[in-house]
Amino acid sequence: MSLDRARQLVAEGFERVKVQAVALPHTVWKVSMEVEFDRPLTLAEETVLRLVSAGVHDPGEMAHLMGLDAGVIVPATVVNLLQRQLLGQVERLEIMPLGRQALADQRTRQSKTYDVELRHDPYTNTFVWGFDGAELKDARHVRATLHVLPNAHELKPLDVEVRHAEVQTLLDRFGLPFEDRDTPKGQRRAQRDIIRLTANSSYQAWREATLEVWYNAERDEWDWRLLYGGGENREISAVLRTLQQDGVEILPLEAAPRFAPPTSEVGAAVHEVVEAARPRSKVIQTEEHRDALREAIHDARRELIIVSPWLTTAAVNDELVSWLGNALQRHRDLRVVIGYGIEQDDGTKQDRKAHDQRNALRRLNGLGQRHKGRLRTVEIGNTHEKLVITDGRTAIVTSFNWLSFNPRPGRGVRRETGIRVDDREEVQRLRGALAVALGLR
Repeated sequence: MSLDRARQLVAEGFERVKVQAVALPHTVWKVSMEVEFDRPLTLAEETVLRLVSAGVHDPGEMAHLMGLDAGVIVPATVVNLLQRQLLGQVERLEIMPLGRQALADQRTRQSKTYDVELRHDPYTNTFVWGFDGAELKDARHVRATLHVLPNAHELKPLDVEVRHAEVQTLLDRFGLPFEDRDTPKGQRRAQRDIIRLTANSSYQAWREATLEVWYNAERDEWDWRLLYGGGENREISAVLRTLQQDGVEILPLEAAPRFAPPTSEVGAAVHEVVEAARPRSKVIQTEEHRDALREAIHDARRELIIVSPWLTTAAVNDELVSWLGNALQRHRDLRVVIGYGIEQDDGTKQDRKAHDQRNALRRLNGLGQRHKGRLRTVEIGNTHEKLVITDGRTAIVTSFNWLSFNPRPGRGVRRETGIRVDDREEVQRLRGALAVALGLR
């Protein structure tokens, strides 16, 4: 199957341009499962139930009839049967309907709570007890040695708990992920029914895999083959293709060839000339700025700087917040710094513009709180600069107010012009000029 798809890609005009060791993320949920299961009555339980059924109500007399010394066996058994409602007591011990049923079946229903680890595969959106192969848990080591693929599907605790039926199926098919001493030796796996599932906590873990990157120069199209467990996992490959189409970065591809890699010295020389001839700057017109901002947010991996004198909710809208939120979600090392404020605002201004700016700030600061401070706003005051810097390698300097102006098609707008600079040395100089004001490291 794997070989066939590789041949199919070649036949369609794709060429493999990159092979990389990657880390497949999954979430390990620590859950508590309260389950009920049938088990045989113990000899003590059966005897006590039969004696009560025959009219013996005193635990001391039960112990004498059973040939036991006064002690804990009979009282403990009676207490256990009372708790499970097999016995009842008002003035004296009486056998209950559940007790009669247990005697007839020679079995009793028992409940127990198990603490287990449940793994969620974000690419198949399914639960498993565990994966084949090693599970990597050291986040620092994983990020230092492997490229971490995006998490395709994240769950909240409630999302786990409402899917107890799927966990029940897992329990039915494979039993518990450890040996259970409550199951008698030599007995077929006990049927356990989950009556309550509680998600207590979770942590991220990974599996190591290999990712092949394929590129079709004629169609300017990418494809992926995720190799795991001795062959291609087509399901994960398909999910990666969908994520790429939705704008989620799978691998950094800035340095990947935009055409089939050269296979000769002449081809390599042509490639170098083409790269050298690429423009190092680009003029950006009014209507192009919003898209340029979206692309800058999408392309940022480590640091995104936005400086805009004013803020409005028209520009800092749900669309912009979602761009920033998605970028912070995809790239856990990303830090966003937003500088604003042409004049100091101590919160006492009552005009409409000041109120709107505070609302825009609340949206941004709320996003920063949700992502553990990886987005922060800095009131630098008395600035008329409007710029965006992405990872210290690309900058856009413009007259366009990034966070207060949102031009709409069909409406008359003022002219704005910007220029994108790709000269790293100049970009670093620009970043250095902002370092103190924005508290950059």
